[in-house]
Amino acid sequence: MLTNRFETVLADTAESRDIHYGIRYQVFCEETDFAESKRFPDLKERDDFDPYATHFIIWDRLERQWVGAMRLVGGAGLPMPCETIYEKPLEGLESLRERSRELSRLCVVAKYRQTPKSFRFGLATPDGDPGAPPTPVCFRQEDHEIMLRLLRASFSWGQANSIDYCYASVNAAFASALRRFGIPLTVVGPAVEHHGPRIPHRYDVREAEAGMLSIQPSFPSLVRNAPAYVSYTDFVRGRTATTKPATADIPGQPMPVLGDATPHQ
Repeated sequence: MLTNRFETVLADTAESRDIHYGIRYQVFCEETDFAESKRFPDLKERDDFDPYATHFIIWDRLERQWVGAMRLVGGAGLPMPCETIYEKPLEGLESLRERSRELSRLCVVAKYRQTPKSFRFGLATPDGDPGAPPTPVCFRQEDHEIMLRLLRASFSWGQANSIDYCYASVNAAFASALRRFGIPLTVVGPAVEHHGPRIPHRYDVREAEAGMLSIQPSFPSLVRNAPAYVSYTDFVRGRTATTKPATADIPGQPMPVLGDATPHQ
């Protein structure tokens, strides 16, 4: 059987949000020094925006571990993290706030920041039950899959919740990578110094999804073969594995892999 190696999970419980904070601690405190580890003695990186954020995490079925995270922050009358580092209001934000969220705390564990397209044989257990008897399967992995999955979750959740725009405060290299993926970014303010130069951007959720479908070769396959995300509640019930007969095309030469994802607000 052929199954997707990675699963995108909506962290809809206290337990899953703790997993989210733990991934952030690993990336931001241990791997990149983006945040001071001494501020988080419980090994969970979080801030005042998390109580009203929507959190996502990525599960690796092959290695059976959590490997990436992202949150969407904001809403009517609520500030975004990017507003705390810019002195002037971001272009268009006040009129678009109710229909906007900020893509924030997107991070990938170091060993997973390069994921070229591949097929690998291994043992799979039902989602949410790693102690169950394993089954031999072939795992499917797309180019840049973890990053693409997190972005796709922002599109899908946004459209399901009447969100038209996402804001993101990123460095020039990360903005360039998003544009290469097919996301049309609009600069909405001047660069500021925040763990390096940061530039505020905005993208239209539907235009971003359409751009990735037309430009990024791995994205249409990911959309066909996997849901945008599943809830953690369903994940722990083992109801989310996507399997198909092993008849997929043999992968060709992978695209050049994206370098380390720079953590951002």
